[in-house]
Amino acid sequence: MNLRNNNKIFYIYCPSNRFSGGPTALHQLAGMLRDKKHNVFMHYIRHLANPVHPNYAHYKIPFTENIPDESNVHIILPETYTFPLFKFKKANIIIWWLSVDNYHKITNYHKQKEQNAGKSIREKIMSYIVSFRSNKIYYDINNKTHRKIKITHLAQSYYAYDFLTKNGLSPKYLHCYLGDEFENPSYAIEEKSDIVLYNPLKGGEFTSKLIEYCPGISFLKLQDMSPEEVMEKMKQAKIYIDFGSHPGRDRFPREAAFCGCCIITGNKGSAENDFDIMIPSKYKFKQNSCDLKDIKKMIQEIFDNFIDHYPKFETYRNIISNEKKTFEHELDEVINEVQ
Repeated sequence: MNLRNNNKIFYIYCPSNRFSGGPTALHQLAGMLRDKKHNVFMHYIRHLANPVHPNYAHYKIPFTENIPDESNVHIILPETYTFPLFKFKKANIIIWWLSVDNYHKITNYHKQKEQNAGKSIREKIMSYIVSFRSNKIYYDINNKTHRKIKITHLAQSYYAYDFLTKNGLSPKYLHCYLGDEFENPSYAIEEKSDIVLYNPLKGGEFTSKLIEYCPGISFLKLQDMSPEEVMEKMKQAKIYIDFGSHPGRDRFPREAAFCGCCIITGNKGSAENDFDIMIPSKYKFKQNSCDLKDIKKMIQEIFDNFIDHYPKFETYRNIISNEKKTFEHELDEVINEVQ
C-alpha cells in the first residue's frame, strides 16, 4: 500500500458492484477523505473479481480485503452491516446511519430467527448457537454490552439523528450531497411538461393505486435508466412523487427538486419531519385511499399553475445546492473528533 504522509487510515465497508443511494454516499465519503489527503480504502462486502460498480469507477478509490487491527485505523460501517466491528479491538469504529428503517429490518430479521427456533434437539442446539452468536451479528442499539463499545455515530438525516439521540447516543451529523453532475442543472420552467415522475421501488403499492385513480394523468417511472437519462426526465417533468418509507434523506426527491420539479411525498420516515424534506406541508400526504382525491387535485393544480408552485420549493433547492459544502464542513468536524 502506498500511503500518504497522514498516518490515519480509513477503511469503508460498502456493498459490491451495487449502484444505489447508500453506496453512492460511501464513495462520496471516500472521495472527500482522499481529497483531504487522508489514506482511504474501500472494503467491498462481497468478494468479486471486480467489485466496483461502473458508476463509481471515476472515484478511483483503491480497495482491499485485508484490514489491520491497529490504533490508527478508522473503520466506517453502514448501519446495515455492523457485525465486523466485533472482531476489531484496537481500530476505531464509525457507524454511518444512512437508513434507520433498513437497520430495523436487519435487527428484526435476526430477532425473528431466534424467536422462530423449534423445539427439536437439533433446533434447540441451533437456537443456542444463533442466540450465542446474535451478539456478534449486528450492533444492537438496545444491547447494554454493545453500548459500552466506543463507537462514533454519524447521522445522514435528522430522522437518524433523532432516532439515535432518543436512544441515548450522541451522534454527529454527516449529510451526503448530490453528485457534481447536478451542480448546475439547466432547465427551462416554461418548457416543462405535464408529467409525474416516480420511482417504482418506492411506495409502489400506493403509487399504483394513485395511477389507477388518475387515468388522464401522465406518469413516468424512473427505471432502467442511466443517471444522465434520469436527470433529463427530471428537467422535463413538473412533478416528482415519492410515497416510499423514506428511510433517510433519499436522493431522488432532492435530485428532482434541483432539476425544477415540484415534490409530492407521503409522511413516512424522514418525510414526516420539517428538516430532511423541507417542503411546505401541503405537499405531504398520508398514504391512504381517502387522500387519492386530494393528491390528484394537487397534481392538476401544479400542472395548471406551475409558475406559482415552483417558487414554493426554493428553500429546499437552496439547501440542496449547499449540501457539498455542508458535507465537507461536517466531515472536518468528524475527522477532528476521531483525531
